Amino acid sequence: MLHLLAALTLTSAGATPLPETESETESETESETETDGEIEPETDAEIEPETHAETEPSHDGDDTPAQADFDVPDPPDAIDLHMWARAGYEIRLTENGEEHGPYLGMARLKARLDHQDRYGVYMHISGDGGELQILDAEAHARLAPGVKIAAGRMKAPISHDFLVPVEKMLLPTRALLTRLAPRRAVGVQVTGTRDFERFDGRARVALMDPLRVEVDDLGGAQLVLQGDLHWETGLFLHGAGAFWIHEKAAAERDGIEDVMNESLDFAVGFDDEHWTLHAEGLLARPLADTAWHKGATIMAGHRMELDHEHHLTLEPVMAVDLRDRIDGSHVRGSAGVNLHEDGWHLLQTFAYEVERAPDAPLEHRIVVQIQAGL
Repeated sequence: MLHLLAALTLTSAGATPLPETESETESETESETETDGEIEPETDAEIEPETHAETEPSHDGDDTPAQADFDVPDPPDAIDLHMWARAGYEIRLTENGEEHGPYLGMARLKARLDHQDRYGVYMHISGDGGELQILDAEAHARLAPGVKIAAGRMKAPISHDFLVPVEKMLLPTRALLTRLAPRRAVGVQVTGTRDFERFDGRARVALMDPLRVEVDDLGGAQLVLQGDLHWETGLFLHGAGAFWIHEKAAAERDGIEDVMNESLDFAVGFDDEHWTLHAEGLLARPLADTAWHKGATIMAGHRMELDHEHHLTLEPVMAVDLRDRIDGSHVRGSAGVNLHEDGWHLLQTFAYEVERAPDAPLEHRIVVQIQAGL
């Protein structure tokens, strides 16, 4: 009798699942989170003490015996919430004088709900400057393995630098070329992904603002084609093009000098746990002009671990930006140091920028900034 009780005790202990640990999720990627379903508990009648042995837990926290015979339920809904805020102190120096003071850079909330890896919704809300605004709001669904469709307000997939989530930026300010790229609009987008032996591929086809509800950067409607490749080594390639398909309708709008008729973008870079290297060039032609506007950027960052236990990392960064328009050239050089604590949850930045815009004096900018996220 004592032997039977001991066997039952060992069996019950072996069937208890280990607690799952949380993992960081990239909020603004197109990927969807899939979680393991709960295992239905076995009854005493299903246990055979003489043959059942204690099993070792697997990597995903599921220590269910391999010989158990039961149906695994569908993955439950996955909810991902991400909040962060950015604030700092800025000093601007020009030949006309000095300006300085604190600022609240941004306050953001991202929320994603996925149902069994089949369909879901995503929303990105901004509270920058105390003004509430919905930046992104989309619904997405899986059409087939590796194929997804999304509809709503979203980023136009043109500039690689603009597609980088704001919480992952190397410097406080985005590259100048992003001002030439289409930004956000209401549209529909189909994304296909495929994993190869040594690299992953992704292609996107988007129709931005087909209902002409936007009044800012895009207007009208644009067909966007984009693709990228990512190798296991960290190398990546990015290419995209946007083409106007309702030029007559857009020509009736005000401010068409800021609406780009055609855009071409290409980026190459390297990103691993120690290095981030990024070079990008963009060509854009406005509806109101036949000349091409040009933009280019080169940026680099190197992460050096200072304290492994507390996830403390030092990251020197630099960048050179150029935007060439009809009204003149806009040039900016940047250098800074990022201090990461606990991964990307707490980021402290000290940065220096020197910039010359068309018909403007040379400007020096010093920024001390902190960014915290949950």
